[in-house]
Amino acid sequence: FQSRLKKICLISPEDKTRYDKYYTKNNSILLPLLLSKTIMPVPYIKQPAGRVAVMVSHSGWQHNNHEHSFRMLKNIDNDSIIVFCPLCYGDPDYIKYVISLGKSLFGDRFKYITELMPYGDYNNYLNTEIDIYVTSSQLQTGLGASNILLRSGAKIYVGNNLYESYKHIGVQVH
Repeated sequence: FQSRLKKICLISPEDKTRYDKYYTKNNSILLPLLLSKTIMPVPYIKQPAGRVAVMVSHSGWQHNNHEHSFRMLKNIDNDSIIVFCPLCYGDPDYIKYVISLGKSLFGDRFKYITELMPYGDYNNYLNTEIDIYVTSSQLQTGLGASNILLRSGAKIYVGNNLYESYKHIGVQVH
């Protein structure tokens, strides 16, 4: 299949490295969506609210490995943490599982949405309400959410692929 395509466009250096390792046709090109100039902070200021809002992943797909993220957060054992999960798209059965697990681990401190917000409302919510973004995905995924949150000053904890991509362009993530 790949040999029929003139070029395969990949958006993270990690993806290009992996692709080139497995496919020797050398028909890949890196067109990064992550550029350091796109991560410039914007003047959003979060108001102290006596709690820390942690967003776990950006969608309801299994590769986001919500359970791993939830278990890490549960170990913090901090009643001031609110866990927010956007689950607007993905595998419906997995989304039900994530909701059930989130409720069982965090009770009323677990908040989720299953309907897409208008983009402006979502952007504003992330910029004003989320303090930390966590994803346990090892894939390059969730760039929109992570870039918005980086600009708002949130702390970002990401899997290897995104970590390497951000590190490559000089952006500090964890």
